[in-house]
Amino acid sequence: SEQDRQSFDLTDTQWSMAKSVLSLLEAVDTVTTLLSGEKHSTLSLALPVMFGLRDSTKLNDTDNSIIKGIKQRLQEQLTAWFHLDDLPMEGAPVIAAALDPRFRKLTFLDDVQRSTVRDILVERTSGISSINECPSTTCEPPRKRRRTALDQILGEEEEDECGGGSVVAEVDTDLAEWSIKRSNDPLQWWKYNATPFPRLANVARRLLY
Repeated sequence: SEQDRQSFDLTDTQWSMAKSVLSLLEAVDTVTTLLSGEKHSTLSLALPVMFGLRDSTKLNDTDNSIIKGIKQRLQEQLTAWFHLDDLPMEGAPVIAAALDPRFRKLTFLDDVQRSTVRDILVERTSGISSINECPSTTCEPPRKRRRTALDQILGEEEEDECGGGSVVAEVDTDLAEWSIKRSNDPLQWWKYNATPFPRLANVARRLLY
């Protein structure tokens, strides 16, 4: 009836709130899809994506009390479940992210934490023999790319030029490479770069494959 139909009509305020909740749910859905994918390694995605999700759900002055409550709860749960405020630097998710050529800059960590990860990588690779070393690979030519799901969560990535920084020097020398595009497959990168970086490739093989 007309009365029943009117009872389900939403006010402008309710529509605005529904859109805000939908936006939050879309971000969570994107993360779920990324971490359940089979095309690329997902262990190295965990921390960059979770930090990105937490940053993307920061409180805004325009948030109403309900949206603020949802965001606060989501951030609390993310921080607690994934130990985002007290990450063990030697943990597999951190090391995997450092060995993933898409995330080797570890932008979600501070300078002290990045230095700690570097030292851990040096320690882990120190007992591995280095053979068949060869010069670093050359730059891939720039290609036009589409916006990916990672871009939605982490924002637009910086454009790197050849010779950009690295986290470690096989650790500081062998891995003096630039970050690859997020849309690229890190496993393919290691497949073609295992020879110039044999020690790190040995560690990466255990965590990314």
